[in-house]
Amino acid sequence: MYNRFVEVGRVALVTFGPDYGKLCVIVDVIDQNRALVDGPRAETGVRRQSIPFSWLSLTKFTIPVPRSARHKVVVKYFKKEGIKEKWDATAWAKKLAVRAKRASLNDFQRFEVQVARRKRSRIISSELKKLRVAGAAKRKEALAKKKADARAKLAAKVAAKAGAKKEAAKTQAKVAAKAKTPAGPKPKIAKAKVAAKAKSKVAAKPKAKTEAKPKADAKPKADAKPKADAKPKAEAKPKAEAKPKAEAKPKAEAKPKAQPKA
Repeated sequence: MYNRFVEVGRVALVTFGPDYGKLCVIVDVIDQNRALVDGPRAETGVRRQSIPFSWLSLTKFTIPVPRSARHKVVVKYFKKEGIKEKWDATAWAKKLAVRAKRASLNDFQRFEVQVARRKRSRIISSELKKLRVAGAAKRKEALAKKKADARAKLAAKVAAKAGAKKEAAKTQAKVAAKAKTPAGPKPKIAKAKVAAKAKSKVAAKPKAKTEAKPKADAKPKADAKPKADAKPKAEAKPKAEAKPKAEAKPKAEAKPKAQPKA
C-alpha cells in the first residue's frame, strides 16, 4: 500500500532545478501545485522557498514539525531525527552518490574503470563455469543413482514374482499329492475320552429310565401246510428224423447253336 503522501514535515528530494539532488522538508502546502519547503540550508543547502510538486520526490522520512514552522524548529527536529544519516544509508542515496562520482571522472579514470570491469567479468565468468561443471556432475550422479534405484526396485519385483510362483507350484504339488494318496483309516478315539464324554452327558441330563414292560408271549405260528406234491413234467417227445434232401437233377445239355447259312 502506498503510504507516502504530501504532508507537513515530509522529507523530499529535489529532482529538478538548481537544487537538484538535495533534501528538503515540506513546511506548508500553498496549493495543489506548489509547496513551501525548507532545507534546512545549513544541513542540505536548500533555502526556504516554494517548489512545484513535479520537482519533488517524496521519501519515507518525516519529522514532527508544525505548519509553517520557523527555520530553527526545522533544523532542531532535522538533527534530532538523524535524517541525513538515515538518508545516506539508503540504496537510493548510494546510487545517486555513485552516479555523481562517475560524472566527475576524467578520461583516464574512466579507462581504469573499464579495465576493472573487464577483470571483474572474467572472474565472474570463470566462477560461473566452475559452478556449471559442478552442477552437471551432481545432476549426472543423481540420474545414475535414480537409475540404480529403479533397477533395484525392478529386480526386487521380479524376485518377489518368482518367489510367489514357486510357492504356488509347491502348494499345487502338495494338493496333487494329497489327491493321489488314498484316505487312511479314521483315527480311533481313545476309550478314556469316550467314557468321559458319556459320563459328562449323563451328569448333564440325569433322566430316570422307566423299566421295560415284559412283552406278551409271542403266539406260536401255525405249522406251515405241506405243499402239494409237484406233478411230474411230461416227457419231451423225440423230434422227427430229418428227411434226406432229394438229389439234385443233372442239368440238360446245352443244344448247339445253328450254324449261319452260307
